[in-house]
This record gives sequence, structure tokens and C-alpha cells, in this order.
Amino acid sequence: MAAAIDARRGLLSRQEFTTNALAAALEQPTVAELQRQLAELRAQIARLIATPAQLDMLSF
Repeated sequence: MAAAIDARRGLLSRQEFTTNALAAALEQPTVAELQRQLAELRAQIARLIATPAQLDMLSF
């Protein structure tokens, strides 16, 4: 693992690189959050697909 860090850290110390990597990881959404967002988007798409058919029925 140390070799992988050394290969990517450039001029940063191992501690600085690791701290930056951990901070970036904390800013990323969790799998659960991504799954929730995906479910919300799917629900929105389902509503949008259903909407035109409902509007056609109202135009007659």
C-alpha cells in the first residue's frame, strides 16, 4: 500500500496525501445515498411517462 501511495502522492508527504484522500472520500456519496437518488429518479421518470397518457385522455 505504501508503494501505491508513493506512486501517486507527488510532492505531498504520505500523511498529507492520506489526509487529502480521506477528506475526498468523506465528500463522496454513500452507496445507500446513490441508491436512494436512483430510486427517486426512477419514480420521476415513471411519473413523466404516465403524464402524457393522462393528458391525452383529458383532451377528448
